[in-house]
Amino acid sequence: MVKYILFTAIATFIFIILSIILKLIDNNIIYSLIKRIISEFREYSNILILIMTILIFYKFKTITIKSKFISKIITIISPSVFSIYLIHQSINIRDTMWLKMGIMQYADSWFMLPYILIMIAMVFIICLCIDLIRRVSYYGIKKIPIITKILEKINEKLYKINSKINNYIAD
Repeated sequence: MVKYILFTAIATFIFIILSIILKLIDNNIIYSLIKRIISEFREYSNILILIMTILIFYKFKTITIKSKFISKIITIISPSVFSIYLIHQSINIRDTMWLKMGIMQYADSWFMLPYILIMIAMVFIICLCIDLIRRVSYYGIKKIPIITKILEKINEKLYKINSKINNYIAD
């Protein structure tokens, strides 16, 4: 585990060094090359991001929460995390959300970091509310008997199709 944390720290240090070099170089060819390399480090599909994500997952896996209140909050929020990610990364929402928040107004101000942190918290809370409404409405609709029967029939048909596909693949 320590090796992975050390690897992540080294990768982060390299990213910081490359960022500093990017600021110092004026040559357009080298500038564009370094800028492309750094932008590749920030992509979600980058191996370093994957490694950091796995390390964070394992760290959270080892944490035990003794407070019942915090445990209850985590129990409510955790099923929504993937939905929050999908909502805020939607092309239609992401551009509107980040461009119209006015973050660039504070680009040269001391207030930029607190403003960004407040905006991130607001986006998280808004997306969480959207997903909680979705979850409540889904479970409310699911309790209607006719809907339950329709969903059961759909599940049976999907199961039959899946069985046929598996049998075809096995043969």
